[in-house]
Amino acid sequence: CEHLPQTCKECLESWMASEFDTKGTDGIKCPECPETLEYADVLLAASEATFQAYDRISTLNALSALDDFAWCLGPKCDSGQLNPENNHFMDCASCGYKQCLKHKVPWHTGETCDQYDYRTSGQQARDEEARTEAMLDSVSKRCPGVNCGWRIQKTDGCDHMTCRKCKHEFCWQCLAAQTEIRRIGNTAHQTWCKFHSDRL
Repeated sequence: CEHLPQTCKECLESWMASEFDTKGTDGIKCPECPETLEYADVLLAASEATFQAYDRISTLNALSALDDFAWCLGPKCDSGQLNPENNHFMDCASCGYKQCLKHKVPWHTGETCDQYDYRTSGQQARDEEARTEAMLDSVSKRCPGVNCGWRIQKTDGCDHMTCRKCKHEFCWQCLAAQTEIRRIGNTAHQTWCKFHSDRL
């Protein structure tokens, strides 16, 4: 602020310590007017201990605001550094900790960031599950019995199948229920099935 101080040095130091403790580096006000104090004002008015803490936090905040600056995530490191290439890999110059700046995790060795995203998003697991299902579908069929869905594999023999789990009987080709085939005949098969009346 612009005016001469009316507050004694001890009270001013006490005020600055209180303001810093409650507001941090943002918004420290003059005790005599509503003006927010500048860095130079804090330097003149605060005690040495308060100013050192203020200066440290101000510096840390300024560094954190830089796009090219990153803090080390190493468990025992409180260092940071500029990463001007702004790539996602950082090797801490202080402790050697390797980290991914994009994901804020230890570096995912052997994976690009896109591969890491793919693996951790769950999409990889879903894709693997879909491939497994497709492979199983190519060598087996699900029992059409009510609430069953048990996978059945046919290696040889006739197309009249009986599920080992629920005992449902059905046609392997079109999954038509044997009870319906017995009741109405071969028209119970799907029209494309080789056992449908129109195809015999």
